[in-house]
Amino acid sequence: MVWLSLNGKEKRMRGQEERSHEHDQEARACLVRLMQMGYSWQKAQAQVELRISRSTAYRL
Repeated sequence: MVWLSLNGKEKRMRGQEERSHEHDQEARACLVRLMQMGYSWQKAQAQVELRISRSTAYRL
């Protein structure tokens, strides 16, 4: 196993990626709840401010 040393910038970028991933997961869960409540995928997508295609929205 190779261990890489991360400098401050790389650590910050990795932290931002993790937060972004968590934010996307929460947004997708909210999108699903809104669609289950009767919102169209377009309105649900606009509400959670997530760029997602219609087919992907319905697959969630």
